[in-house]
Amino acid sequence: MKTTNISEINRKLKKHLMEINELEETFEYLLAEQQSNYAIKGLVSMIMEYITLLELREEKDSEVILRQDEAFDHVLRYIDQLLSEPQAWLSAAGQQKDAYLNELQRLRELVTERVKVLTAYEDALEIYVFLADRAEQKYVMQAQKAKALNNEDFAGEVLEFIFKQKDNMIVNEKLKNVLRYLPVRITKQRFYDYITKSIGKYYGAYMVDLEAFIHMAMDTFYPKRVERYDELYPSVAQALKALEKTDFSDMNKEGLNHLLAQLDTITAQLQHALNLCNFAIGIINKVMASVKSSDVVPGALLEKEPALEAVLKILDITQGMLKENTGTFELSEEIIAQLTVLEGKQEKWAERIARYAGTIEYIAEEYGEVISDLGMTEAFENIKRIELLNSDNLFIVLDQYLDCYDKEQRVDHRGVNEKARQLVRFMEEHIQEMPREIYRAKMGRLMSMVPPAFDNPDQVRQYLLDTMNLCGDQHEKLAAADAVAQIVTQYG
Repeated sequence: MKTTNISEINRKLKKHLMEINELEETFEYLLAEQQSNYAIKGLVSMIMEYITLLELREEKDSEVILRQDEAFDHVLRYIDQLLSEPQAWLSAAGQQKDAYLNELQRLRELVTERVKVLTAYEDALEIYVFLADRAEQKYVMQAQKAKALNNEDFAGEVLEFIFKQKDNMIVNEKLKNVLRYLPVRITKQRFYDYITKSIGKYYGAYMVDLEAFIHMAMDTFYPKRVERYDELYPSVAQALKALEKTDFSDMNKEGLNHLLAQLDTITAQLQHALNLCNFAIGIINKVMASVKSSDVVPGALLEKEPALEAVLKILDITQGMLKENTGTFELSEEIIAQLTVLEGKQEKWAERIARYAGTIEYIAEEYGEVISDLGMTEAFENIKRIELLNSDNLFIVLDQYLDCYDKEQRVDHRGVNEKARQLVRFMEEHIQEMPREIYRAKMGRLMSMVPPAFDNPDQVRQYLLDTMNLCGDQHEKLAAADAVAQIVTQYG
């Protein structure tokens, strides 16, 4: 007789007490239950995200963004259409199911492309924000007539802060935060050596993780490499192009204030566009996961979680509101009342998902041959895809993720050296076209991203002394010290 108690299932699996027929029934039961669990939690999460997305679309920045991107505006309209007929995709099968999945995947790729460009714009903008903030802080130091910094005392105090705790994770986190705000005065070659040594920390890790980091580091160092940079959202692209001509070393207070206001405006627009994309793809992911689970009967989900009626009611209200008000949304008291019904439901089903996930993961690891013999490999891969679509990693490439981790390709010494050389060659190629203050800021940014490459506290202390001794701008040193002091305060 099939066991449905999860504790009893775990006991029998670990002691290998099930015959093949019972194993097959148990596997089918667990996968079906987990699909239902994800479908219920996904629907609750999705409606929360949809309400937030509708509110974002009412803000003025949305009009500016969507006016420049008709394709993304179509994505948002398609989401409205999808959520006006949830029963259709919840029960989709056969060719209809494939049609939904193909269109959702196309839109997912379209949104991902925009996020890559927007993130590249953010990476470019971050350098200008950093330099503008540093220039502003230098003015503050001048106005305060601050005393010259004692480099030895500064190095000692920062070293004590970094190594106050013995936890390596905390030490590395503090060190990277400090590196971001120090003046960069090391030579390019010493910087490349530091990056090469840092990449060595990936020895033994998954190759896919190292490749993802190298890709991110290249994008951060030279955002223009991202496809469609300068093409999407032309108002932002033009503003960034104008910023390339800014001389941060020779800027009066009035010009700096104007620049800071301009940077705030661009930052707000970029963040708003990214928020729209994040909520849009979050909804797309959850609809995709539900379609992949479409053998789950909608009525059965309502029996398991009656509060899902509130999700359907909210969708009815919002769709009626959008039609009556020609696309305008308002968070009404009626919607708020239905949202109240859903309070605590995400947490409830997340706990159930976690219980089943542990058992399913154990089966995948310990019963791999049985899964293959029963012809259930695809079913277990599908539940993994559903899990990934419901995860916080909104833009993960599902099949690529599964393939890479299944092969378990680890980084050896040759892999470390090749990837380090690849990154260094890339930086050497593009650093030539950058003004000194820009590439120094980028070097500091990258040093704060990579795993710290110091072997002991003495090396950290020496780097602190070197970078401060070699910085001839006393106000820049004071501004950097003030930024580090703020980090120390944040840690308490």
